[in-house]
Amino acid sequence: MAAEPLSPEALRKKELHYRSMVWTGFFMTACGLAAAYLAFSTGPIPSLFFGRLRAGGPPAQGKSRKTKPMLASFRPWGKAALEEARTSGKLVFLDVCVTYNRACALMDEATYADASVVDLIDRRFIAVRVDADERPDVAARYQSGGWPSTVILTPEGRPLGRATFLTPGLLKPWAASIADAYEKRKGQPLPEPEAESKERDQLRPDAVGNGQDLSRAWDNEGPRFPHFDWIARLQGPVADHARASVLALEDKVWGGFFRCADGPGWSNPETEKILADQAQAILAGVEPQKTLAYVDRFLSAKEAGYYASQACEVRKGDEVVEGRYYYGAGDREKLGLPEVDRRIFVGINSVMIRAALTAGSAVQKRRAYQTLQLIWRGAGKGMVPHQLGDVGSVRGLLIDEVSLGRALLAAGEVAKAREVAQAMDRTLLDEKSGAYFDRPSLGELPAAFDRVLFPSQNFEAYEFLRQLPGSRLDRLKSWLESQSARLDPVARAALSANP
Repeated sequence: MAAEPLSPEALRKKELHYRSMVWTGFFMTACGLAAAYLAFSTGPIPSLFFGRLRAGGPPAQGKSRKTKPMLASFRPWGKAALEEARTSGKLVFLDVCVTYNRACALMDEATYADASVVDLIDRRFIAVRVDADERPDVAARYQSGGWPSTVILTPEGRPLGRATFLTPGLLKPWAASIADAYEKRKGQPLPEPEAESKERDQLRPDAVGNGQDLSRAWDNEGPRFPHFDWIARLQGPVADHARASVLALEDKVWGGFFRCADGPGWSNPETEKILADQAQAILAGVEPQKTLAYVDRFLSAKEAGYYASQACEVRKGDEVVEGRYYYGAGDREKLGLPEVDRRIFVGINSVMIRAALTAGSAVQKRRAYQTLQLIWRGAGKGMVPHQLGDVGSVRGLLIDEVSLGRALLAAGEVAKAREVAQAMDRTLLDEKSGAYFDRPSLGELPAAFDRVLFPSQNFEAYEFLRQLPGSRLDRLKSWLESQSARLDPVARAALSANP
């Protein structure tokens, strides 16, 4: 009996399956050849291992999926984990993740639920996990283009390989080949890695320039982020185009904005909602009242403070309702509510305070003032913890100090804002350049990148100090101008416009 012909959809799936097998086979063969080369060659580790593996993303979303328990166990980031790597002679396997992201969840459910992956990591690495919301300073050093960021480090904290989402079939040969290379060359000089101070979360500065280029960049291929901070500065047709684009990310039922889109025409949204985007949307004047109403309902603590984020999907036991199906459902609340991350982070709370003071009602402004008082009570000599209520939270991050200073100015608290600026000068100022380090010295990493001068963070510091009467900005502006190629085009334009 002749077999029935396959449907077009079945043929498409079969073709995709074969393509996937071919590319996976090609990748594993390449890793094997690289490992063989390393095993029989001499000299330092080739610089190709300091590059970034550009793997495919997670599988497409459906209606729901079943979860598997994660088998991997990770140590917290810190001196102890790096010291364990040094004494054991192993590399560090670093997972940088966030709570709200689907790709991070899928890697836990698939890759880190694979026994062979866990066996490889346990045998050959010291596994460390960093929550990027809790330690944005560590994330800034090691982010590899998205969440999760999968990075292999020397015991001194230098990256040997970077990737994002990895299936078991990709992770194992990639990680094993780097470990083989390192063990073969242990004690020999390493090639210089990509500059540790290069921020990895920006568009390439040369990708956009004038307004026309910026419009094209807004609709580029790949994930599209709303960049509300850009919209707040743009004018004319470019601003109109940007505002119209980002409205595709608005949740038309509850209000608020999704994180990004990965389809043409700003379609296929990644459905997590983070406080940072809501605050920046309000400041940019993009649906401020609807966005404030969303924050009031889902991201506001009872008395004061704002929660960090709302998850992209709904978890019900071992089943997950996928975000795009959930947010498109007619009566979504019958399926449950996406979980809210109830941590309160100072920096983004400070941005939300400014947003509420700018566009909020009397009640919303009162909450903003109460939140500002709550944060200030936790400050010691102008230095604030990154996370309220966490006694072990790192203090004095530049992003937190600058955001708090701007919130204090928005509330008319000039004297307190000056205390923050004095604390920045005391603990973060680099006397040589006039710029600010991203954090106080923690001694976790070698001095070369234990503290980093990030241009985008220093631009935010410049924006704060420019509003503070009596600030001296000549040296900071001069340094920023010397680093202008590493600023985004909107920041460059704003810097040039200020005398």
